[in-house]
Amino acid sequence: MIKINLLPRELRRAEPTPWPKLLALFLSLAVVLAVSLVYIYYHFNLLPQVKEQEAELAEESARLSERAAEADRLRQEISDFELRQKTILEIRQTRYLWSKKLDQLLDVIPPDMWLTSLEVKEPGFSTRTRQPTGPRIEMDCMLLGSEKSKIADFRRGILNHPIYNDIDSFPEFAWTVVSAGDTSDPNKQAMKFRAVLILKNKTVSIKKPAKTTAKKRS
Repeated sequence: MIKINLLPRELRRAEPTPWPKLLALFLSLAVVLAVSLVYIYYHFNLLPQVKEQEAELAEESARLSERAAEADRLRQEISDFELRQKTILEIRQTRYLWSKKLDQLLDVIPPDMWLTSLEVKEPGFSTRTRQPTGPRIEMDCMLLGSEKSKIADFRRGILNHPIYNDIDSFPEFAWTVVSAGDTSDPNKQAMKFRAVLILKNKTVSIKKPAKTTAKKRS
């Protein structure tokens, strides 16, 4: 039997929505609602806490960076101080105490000898030989009389004196006889010569200062 509904469409009874479609609609609404609630909770509750923690971490990082820069500056100052200390110790221990050397020199100068000039020189560099030069004592001397044995005695006195332990080389003297007035009178004659005492370069071994390191703070 065939039934024909002749009522207009707007007066007809609506058919119910199928359950699978209705269930899918409810599930979609539930998911959207849950996502919205999670977003609202995160945006108004967790996000301010995260931003606050981020600001605290940025402040702590800046403070630690300042401390690290200060520690680096202090380490550099300590390194510079240790370098200056090492240099001062090297200079102090490699330099001769010239007053002591001159006192020793006076011990070997005979009574009938005098100096017309005296010069002490620190280690240097020779532009002629292109070699480093040791510390030295240079003297212009006058020795009364014309006996060559007096110069030999003077050299022998240096060789037998403790000052010779610090001498590296001791060149031979080249002398000339000078006279005052009567050349036949030995008391009016003298030998003029230049004496050069080249001393040894003093070398010392100084331990390198230990490095100072700052402990890293966590």
